[in-house]
Amino acid sequence: MESTCAGDHGLFNQKPRGRHALARGPGPYCRSMKPDQPCRILVMDDDPDLQQQVRASLASRPGRFEIAAAGTGAAALLCAAEARAQGRPFTLVFAAPGPPPARPGLDTLARLRADNPMLDVIVCGGPSDSWEEDLAPKLDSSDRCLFLKKPLDPLFTLRFTLFLAQKSRAALHSLAQSDSLLAAAEAARRAAQEQCRLLFDNNPIPIYACDQTTFAFLAVNQAAVQLYGYSRDEFLAMTLLDLALPQDIPAFR
Repeated sequence: MESTCAGDHGLFNQKPRGRHALARGPGPYCRSMKPDQPCRILVMDDDPDLQQQVRASLASRPGRFEIAAAGTGAAALLCAAEARAQGRPFTLVFAAPGPPPARPGLDTLARLRADNPMLDVIVCGGPSDSWEEDLAPKLDSSDRCLFLKKPLDPLFTLRFTLFLAQKSRAALHSLAQSDSLLAAAEAARRAAQEQCRLLFDNNPIPIYACDQTTFAFLAVNQAAVQLYGYSRDEFLAMTLLDLALPQDIPAFR
């Protein structure tokens, strides 16, 4: 498999710029992903040089990463949609912001993040790009992004990509565990519900349940059917007042 990702040349010893906090939850397609699958990475840039830098940086880890490249925003959106449809969405995207002032790449990144909330975004800027003054104002505050400058540092690219891939794997593992716990809780709930139903139906003491407002019967057990002589269907067509003595009816009012 081909490999890809992006790093930062000249910013390795500095604190990464941008926001790296995710408030949104995973989409439903993320639940079909498996933690042991290769990390899928999308490189979005019309310059093939960025793709080459990414591939070269990750070449020492064959099988760990799977790359797809898109030269335009439309191609990137189509590629991401196909990946989601396969149940294997991208976990990382590395993209050039595009020429000022429009920065069309940033609009595409916002759409990719809206479709895949678990997506990590690496904005690869040129030597003259400024995060604070030029790029950050154009990105939504909820996006988790990192700003890196080209040309890419191969060692940093590899290390940072391995870190993000491991983070994504851990998130998927936690999601799988959460689904397993939810399934176990639902099974326990159904088992408890069935046990209560059996205790109600098989109890030798006549038991019934009725509406507190209308006094209509909602459920009766077999012992009540045998005691009063009405079938279950007849009970459900009656109210508690039908069984009450005339002198007791005012007490229900």
